[in-house]
Amino acid sequence: MRRTPVGAREVQRDLGLSSPSVAWHHLEKLRELGLLRKNARGEYTLAKIALILSAVGVIAASIGVILAAVTMREIGKVAREIGRTAGEIGKASRER
Repeated sequence: MRRTPVGAREVQRDLGLSSPSVAWHHLEKLRELGLLRKNARGEYTLAKIALILSAVGVIAASIGVILAAVTMREIGKVAREIGRTAGEIGKASRER
């Protein structure tokens, strides 16, 4: 994550926006939300809250991966149990 100040023109070029004024508009919206800070030269940097939100996002994504792995393991257990039960039912029906 970039922490050095950037101007609207650089953001416009990097994101392929139609003009620096479009980039400036979006940067100002993010500043108004408290996610960016603007220095005396008109450059923007991430506010601490944005860094915190980013860290929270990484933590949430990690938790999601862990939960998915646990869920897949549980699904595997259920699938194996269904397979055993189906096998037992099939065996019982053949014995009749």
